[in-house]
Amino acid sequence: MKTEKRLVLFGLVFLFAMGFTSMSYADSAIKGFTLKLGGGAGSWNGSDFNNFYLDFNMRMNNTAGLVTGADLNGQIKELNHGPDFEGEFIIELPNNFALGIGVGYMVRTGDDSVELSLFGVSNSIGIETRFTAIPITLNGYFNLPLGAKTKAYIKAGVGYYIGKSTYFVRQETRILGLPPLWQEDEGDASSSDFGFQGGVGIEFNLSETVALFFETVGRYANLKNWEGQNRYNDFLGASETESVDWYYAEEYDDTTRVWYRTVQILDEEPAGSYLRNVRKAEISYSGVSLRLGIKITFGKK
Repeated sequence: MKTEKRLVLFGLVFLFAMGFTSMSYADSAIKGFTLKLGGGAGSWNGSDFNNFYLDFNMRMNNTAGLVTGADLNGQIKELNHGPDFEGEFIIELPNNFALGIGVGYMVRTGDDSVELSLFGVSNSIGIETRFTAIPITLNGYFNLPLGAKTKAYIKAGVGYYIGKSTYFVRQETRILGLPPLWQEDEGDASSSDFGFQGGVGIEFNLSETVALFFETVGRYANLKNWEGQNRYNDFLGASETESVDWYYAEEYDDTTRVWYRTVQILDEEPAGSYLRNVRKAEISYSGVSLRLGIKITFGKK
């Protein structure tokens, strides 16, 4: 990841240095303005959160495999893809350079459940999660004309990524002839940090002022220090709301005798002999997006 950050940063510095050097020799500093609107789909890494889901499923499978007659249904799926949108205001500069300031929106959602049944006792857990991010970006562009109506471009820049998550977790135990025993956790959390992005694209002019574009954008954004609120209630009527932090920890399971990666949402750092490698959770929005959109140019000289 450090290598990726250095490469993107070098590209950004190169674009800006060349652009502003060329401006000092130009007759006019600004050649026009462009509004760029696009959307599509993208991937993300998820890091600690997706690793938690992977190990949770492994834990359930390992537990079911220890007992003859256990019935396991469902799984908690990783959050891998989702919609991705961006609007950008671009200042056209001399010598095919440009500078863009943009705001984006991306979302990843999941809604899954797992049920483990044995000897008339059913234990289930349902998890709904939603992650969003609003990146505020600054990009340098270099345009490469390919013909009268077509051009390619490369871009690289920095961004400030504002991340947010909401979740709902319900755990339930059902025993034949008895009311269900359940507990629910619902909450939200947020985090923000700087990241980097870069990409390539191609655009096709429909007229002097309107063009269609297609681009591929890669980004590196790793958000730490997730903080928020958790609201708990259960079948006994107990209810509690508290401020929480998100932690990563590897937890030892005595039943399966395996260490599992977890994300723990608590009001203080977890501790105990059954835990190791405890730290603040990190959620990575790094990934690749494919976008299609429209560019409208105005004020062109």
